[in-house]
Amino acid sequence: MKKYSILLFIIFISLSACGYPPTHDNNISGGSGAIPIITEPISIPPLPSRLTVNGEATSLNDTPLLTIGDALILSPLILPTDTFDTMQFTSIDAFAGMKVLHIVPSIDTPICSIQTRQLDNATSEFPDISFFTISADTPFAMKRFADTNSIHGMQLLSDYQSNTFTKNNHMFLPEYALSTRALIIVDAENTVVYLEYAQEITSEIDVVRAINFIRQNF
Repeated sequence: MKKYSILLFIIFISLSACGYPPTHDNNISGGSGAIPIITEPISIPPLPSRLTVNGEATSLNDTPLLTIGDALILSPLILPTDTFDTMQFTSIDAFAGMKVLHIVPSIDTPICSIQTRQLDNATSEFPDISFFTISADTPFAMKRFADTNSIHGMQLLSDYQSNTFTKNNHMFLPEYALSTRALIIVDAENTVVYLEYAQEITSEIDVVRAINFIRQNF
């Protein structure tokens, strides 16, 4: 039953790759090119009142969500690799300065893949900020994805073994054994300064809004 639920969730994500428009044009069809500049002040998105998958409520609605001012609870994450004997652990606190954390259900679904590439393209504009995509994908899948898509500026990290990072930071969907979709910006002390949960988890995060928040505030 659990495997069946996970399969259905991945199908829902794949079928909705072009749905649910964001606040701004996210260039969701390609994931390449410069992110447009927005001149009006960017505000932090409000927390959604209800998180859904294909319109159905998730168990995250029964727990407190991460909020602005919270400190991330850190735990080991696995670096991409293609062999068992080269598997290595790290933590985001091993990276100095501000950080952008892109939390996704799976990099092997269209929206997650496109927005990971979109954020990777944005990294060159912010050399002092570390960018991450974190999911429950295996480190082998992440290595393949990084090589296939020429991911060079962003660090992919796997939470697949115990999902401790996403569980501790209110980003885990136990009914699917996958992460929710969110984008978090933290300061050098790993305190949340910007946060967006995707209200409908099969929809995209507003990457344009988040990048322009950084441009305007840091």
